[in-house]
Amino acid sequence: MGDVIRFPVNEDEYYKIGLKKQGERLYEEAISFFIKSLNLNHKYDTVQQIANCFSELGKYEKAQHYLLEYLKDDFNEDDVFYDLSQLYIKQRDPNKAFLFGMYYCLLSDDMNYLDELTQLFEVVYKDVTKVEVESENFVVHFIFQYFFEHMNYELALEWIEFQPYDIQKRTEIRNLKAMTLLFNGKYNEASKILKQLLEENPADINALCHYTLLLYNTHQTELYTVYLKKLRTIIPINDDEKFKLGIVLNFLKEYMESYQLLFPLYQKGKYRNSQMLHALSYSSYELGYTAQSDQFFSQLSELVSNPGMSPRKRAEGEFYIHQTIMPLLNDNDRYRRLIGIFLLSKVEDKTLMINQNVWRHLEAMPDYEKLYLSYIFHNIQLVKLDFIHKGLELIHRHINQIALMERWIDIAETVIEHKMDLKQVNAYVAVCYFIFERAHDDSLSKRAAIELFGTTRYHFMKVYNQFKQINF
Repeated sequence: MGDVIRFPVNEDEYYKIGLKKQGERLYEEAISFFIKSLNLNHKYDTVQQIANCFSELGKYEKAQHYLLEYLKDDFNEDDVFYDLSQLYIKQRDPNKAFLFGMYYCLLSDDMNYLDELTQLFEVVYKDVTKVEVESENFVVHFIFQYFFEHMNYELALEWIEFQPYDIQKRTEIRNLKAMTLLFNGKYNEASKILKQLLEENPADINALCHYTLLLYNTHQTELYTVYLKKLRTIIPINDDEKFKLGIVLNFLKEYMESYQLLFPLYQKGKYRNSQMLHALSYSSYELGYTAQSDQFFSQLSELVSNPGMSPRKRAEGEFYIHQTIMPLLNDNDRYRRLIGIFLLSKVEDKTLMINQNVWRHLEAMPDYEKLYLSYIFHNIQLVKLDFIHKGLELIHRHINQIALMERWIDIAETVIEHKMDLKQVNAYVAVCYFIFERAHDDSLSKRAAIELFGTTRYHFMKVYNQFKQINF
């Protein structure tokens, strides 16, 4: 038994092996063990070692990612900012290294580290308070932007509200808070902040952008038109303002103006973040640059795990709803209306795709169709509609033919009317398909129908004989 290899069983053992591999400069192997340890126990010590290993490999973005991800669970971990400072020293970015270091020192009162940074970068300043404020604004915005770009809007808001009151009341931070409230759908709270900011400074480009977007989202058409005209008269004085204005104009579907502001910045290699890529993917698609749009969205997908729906897929979905589903929903035949509702339920990202006009149409449908809507969208259990729906699911998966779906609903309602056993849905659908296809294709065999819909010959023949008895 002495020759049996013992595998690590807990986070501490994985961590110790990681340290050993790290000491041997086998950084890739060390990372794999540290990650196993981290998955069992989310400790910051482990995160630090992972970041150190990635840093040694020159993979600074990966190192930064692990450090920032830890903040999602613990805003109070001051050492994150020290490690970010160290990371930027290695990247030879003195500005960020100093600002993160200053922020760390403000939190921890570690004046020795501040002295180290001051000597390292030969920093001279007359007013330390101004430098401290710059550090706070930079770091708060940097962390906020990381959460926001990864579409963690609630976490971005929590980060702002975690800050001391004197930081929260600063103009830039209030703008960030208003923007996050806006993206979280908290329009009243956002509106109060933005109105106050515009009273203080009517030329505040960030507040103007956010307030115009709020008016657009809340359908305040007349006031929105006024503020959109104001936005169009703005001449951005720097790249930050061009970026902000370009992003907001994209949300407002002013694609040409958005593209003209953002694409030159992209070409300069600036702001290549998720907001930029998302905006360029949509604006370029709307302007007819479809290949470029696909390229931007592909880059976005590499940057964030859940990029949402691509412009191409969204356009295809909207076309499908307009061309296929709406005619079914508007049909005089009840079966076809049910099929329209069913197909709508199968649309990918339906909450994004179904606009107000479609919802209003659905709300005006007859009671039986409303029941089916409740079954699909609110998970209300209805035995008879469940039987019909499961059959439609099977047909959609294997055949996806509207005429067959119509025949299925007709047969399903007859089965329900005759109080037949509803358990063997696959068998009923297989027989429905067989009867439907045999009307114009004598070559279809029972065996083929049985195999296609995953039933048994026994259940198929039982249903088939019952159908013959009631003269289907």
